[in-house]
Amino acid sequence: GTGREAVVLIDGARGFFLNCVFQPQYDNSIYRDSGVVTEGGALAEVPGCVFDGYVLGTTTRRMDNGITIYTQDSKSVVRGATFKHLASGVNITLYDWGADQEYVHISNCDFIEMACQYSNVCAAILFNTRAGGDAGYTLKYVTIENCKFHSALTGGALLACSNWRSATDCEQAITHLSIRDCEFISNSSRYGIVFPYQPTDPPKLEIDEIVDCDFIGQFTESPIYIQRAKIGRMKIRTEQALDMLSLIHISEPTRPLYISYAV
Repeated sequence: GTGREAVVLIDGARGFFLNCVFQPQYDNSIYRDSGVVTEGGALAEVPGCVFDGYVLGTTTRRMDNGITIYTQDSKSVVRGATFKHLASGVNITLYDWGADQEYVHISNCDFIEMACQYSNVCAAILFNTRAGGDAGYTLKYVTIENCKFHSALTGGALLACSNWRSATDCEQAITHLSIRDCEFISNSSRYGIVFPYQPTDPPKLEIDEIVDCDFIGQFTESPIYIQRAKIGRMKIRTEQALDMLSLIHISEPTRPLYISYAV
C-alpha cells in the first residue's frame, strides 16, 4: 500500500509470522521504510518469511529495509528468513533508552542480491548505535550465525555499522559480538565486514569472535576492515590474497588473540 511500514509492533507486543511475504505490491513512487518494525519491547519472529524490496513482478526497488529493530527491553531474534533486493536486511538501532540493551540473535538467514551500495546506511546487517553509544549505553550479546550474504551492487559492505563510509564520529557501542559460520560472497563489494574508526578511547566495540566464516570472491578493499576494537578470536577462510586482508589496529584483546587464515 502507501504506508511506510507493513507491520509495526510496539509496547511489548509479540508477533509470529510464518512463511509470509513482505513486498511492495505496486509502484506509486513511494519508498517503504521497512517490512516489519519492532520497538518499545516488542518482538517479531519471522521463520520462513521473505522480505523483497522489489515491487511485485518488477526490478524496481521500493522498500529499503526488511526488519528494523529498535532495541528496548526485549530479546530480538531473527531466524530462518530471506532478504532480497534491499538496502538493509536487518537494521538494528540502539537509542538512548536509559540503559544498556541485551541480546540480538540472527541465524539461518539468507541475504540475496542486496542493494548494498556505497552508502552510510546500507549493509545487509546494519548496526546503528550512535545515539545510545553517545549517551554511554551499550548493545550487548549480539550473535550472527549460519547466514549467507550476497550483494548485487558494487562498492558496498555486507555487515557494517551505520556511517561506515565516513565514520569519523561513529560510536560503535557493541560488546560480546559473535559472528560464526557465515558466508560472505562478493560481487565487487567494497568490504565483507567493516567497523571503521570510532572516537572513544578505549573503543567500545568488543568482538568475542569471528570464526568459521568464508569470504568468497574479490573485495575491492578488504574482506574485513576493523579499526580500534577489542577482539578475542578470529578464524576465517578467504580466496583473496592475504596482503589484501586489512585488519587495521585490532588492539587490547579480551583474551589472548588468535587469528587463523586459510586461503
